[in-house]
Amino acid sequence: MKKKLLLAIYLVALFACLFAITAFAVEVDGVYYTLDTNNKVATVSTENRTATTQIVTIPSTFEYEGAAYKVTSISNDAFYGNKTVKELRILSEYITKIPSSMIASTNGGALEKIYIDFSKITSIGSAAFNPSSQTNGNSPVANSFYYYDAKAFIENGTDVVITEPDFSNCTSIGSAAFQGAKFEKLVIPEGIALNNQVFRCSTIEELDIKGANRGAISYYVFSSCVNLETIRIESLSSISNDVFSGCKNVKEIYINLSNCTSIGSSTFSIGNVGYDQGNTTTQWYNYQGEKIVDLSNVKTISEKAFSSSNLGSAKIIWPTALDTLSDQAFRKCNINQPLYINPAEGKTITIPFWCMNGNKFTFAYFGKGVKTVSSCFETNCIVVCAEDSVNFTHEKVFDQTTGNAIYCKSYTGTDVSSRATVYNIASATSEKYGLCGFIATVKFADETTQ
Repeated sequence: MKKKLLLAIYLVALFACLFAITAFAVEVDGVYYTLDTNNKVATVSTENRTATTQIVTIPSTFEYEGAAYKVTSISNDAFYGNKTVKELRILSEYITKIPSSMIASTNGGALEKIYIDFSKITSIGSAAFNPSSQTNGNSPVANSFYYYDAKAFIENGTDVVITEPDFSNCTSIGSAAFQGAKFEKLVIPEGIALNNQVFRCSTIEELDIKGANRGAISYYVFSSCVNLETIRIESLSSISNDVFSGCKNVKEIYINLSNCTSIGSSTFSIGNVGYDQGNTTTQWYNYQGEKIVDLSNVKTISEKAFSSSNLGSAKIIWPTALDTLSDQAFRKCNINQPLYINPAEGKTITIPFWCMNGNKFTFAYFGKGVKTVSSCFETNCIVVCAEDSVNFTHEKVFDQTTGNAIYCKSYTGTDVSSRATVYNIASATSEKYGLCGFIATVKFADETTQ
């Protein structure tokens, strides 16, 4: 029994010695690595947090004590908090993954350049290139450093700034990975999920999100990208809160929303810098370039979803089975076309105050399930309800200045009464207010049936 116990102790000690020998940290040319002596591979280690080298070069291979090692990886937090490194050159052809928080908390330090070949990278961890360590709270600022093409540097020693990263071989980018990044254009391949805050406050000017079957886009992904002018999104199933909030210089949005079921709060509030500021600049299109925004399958529209977005620049196809419509969802969208609110079967919807104000609807239809209307409607709008029991709760539910609107209790007859200032019913002819689509039996004062 005693011999067996001694043998077990000996084996444990031997294993510990072998592990100590096969994995240990060393410094080579000012860079710290953890070496795997069995497999002859090296990992850039967290000892670099306190490295004093201003130019850190990570090569493909190096020699240590007569043996050649391949540099295959970088540890999480490898340069966390380092304020000394001025240039980080990731030149190893064997590094395909960028770890989480690689340069976190380096803001305010010396970092000016990162050399990298994005075309070789397959995954990027959360906050990987985020020097502020900030993933929530106040908006971060643009990075102090630029990205440079490692391939051009290796081949001829030139500094070529990367304005459009090549993510063609990348399959995942973690949350807040590129907050404040200095890029000009982004093309996001279909296989890359857009996690929260990943490009928030970056300097991009043009964005193209590929993917005919793209899923959800998470919150704050492009929030406060103030240089952003053109947005293209091929498709998506849902979009979370504040994705484009604060992108106040957007001129064109090309987007297919026909597969989208949910739109988060303030997501397209691109002109809503101030509470009451509008936007007459942004032009909306579908991805193919037609001036159509298809919301037909949307179930949930959250607070301020389209506020100050100039959505009315395109023809709107309204939801056919809505579950939720929140406060200020379409406020100041410059909509000068018919409005259709159709609740999903069995759903009850309230049109909140401020939800629709700041538009000039030519016609408004409230389908079965709309019980309360508190929002304001502007001059010369015919309002048609599928049910007689709709409650108009606010005395200024129509235009706040003139009250010029008409309320039809039933869409099958001519029972028309004004809710504020008396309006000339005779002028509300079918020719002037022709309906677009599915209402088949509306009668106007001229007895014409649409």
